[in-house]
Amino acid sequence: MDKKCNHVITYYNAVNFLNKGEMVAVADVYHCRICKKLFADLRRIGVPFILEPKLGFDELEDNNDWFLLVCYSNGKYTYNLVQSEIGKKIKHICIGGIEREVEFVKEDDFFGDEIKHRLIRLRKYLGKAIDFYYF
Repeated sequence: MDKKCNHVITYYNAVNFLNKGEMVAVADVYHCRICKKLFADLRRIGVPFILEPKLGFDELEDNNDWFLLVCYSNGKYTYNLVQSEIGKKIKHICIGGIEREVEFVKEDDFFGDEIKHRLIRLRKYLGKAIDFYYF
């Protein structure tokens, strides 16, 4: 994909995220009609919308893809959109506000002792729903 593309971004699809059947978030996925690069935006249901001091979409770095990183422990969970690739370390704020670094060797994998982590590739679930409760 050419970094010099003058992107023409259009809405592409969505991935819905549920907890026990109740919708908690949606990832809106857009793509460039020219280079086909994906862009994503996470909207949390019931959380006030706060504008960030930036314009436009975050661009994927080369070889990266959009993932949802989910942290889960004792019925509590947190999640966020990240761009990464399998085998790369991901720094994130985990349950309890603790900064952690995790590395996945494959997607849709769980690991961890008291806090479990899962990496979900958005591209794989376009137009579908994922329920956190069924981890």
